[in-house]
Amino acid sequence: MMSAPQEQPFGTEKKSNFIVRFWRGEFSLGISYWAFGIGTVAAGYGAGFLLGIAAYSLDASDHQTMVSTLPVSIALITWWSVGTWNSADNHIASTGRKGWATTAKVFIVLGLMRAVKDGIDVFNGTV
Repeated sequence: MMSAPQEQPFGTEKKSNFIVRFWRGEFSLGISYWAFGIGTVAAGYGAGFLLGIAAYSLDASDHQTMVSTLPVSIALITWWSVGTWNSADNHIASTGRKGWATTAKVFIVLGLMRAVKDGIDVFNGTV
């Protein structure tokens, strides 16, 4: 027999980890855009560096090495873009101000367009 779920006292509910909280836009727009943006780029470069070392140790070509970094890059860019977009939505909902949120969204779209172009170039070997 199933029992009813126990209600948590206010303020004691289990918090999600920061990755999920960021995805939901629960951090401020400034922190999401700048701190997580810089952190995401640093993580991407770090992962690319490690994947590059691994690929070269397996005698992969430069092109194979660069293509091997695409899945990590796509995951990081997607996570940052969605989290920052959601943060911008939450910023508008909580403050009623659209200026910085709209600017952030424009730069997200421009960044995604550039990332897609760069990814295609890497995949086609034109870099």
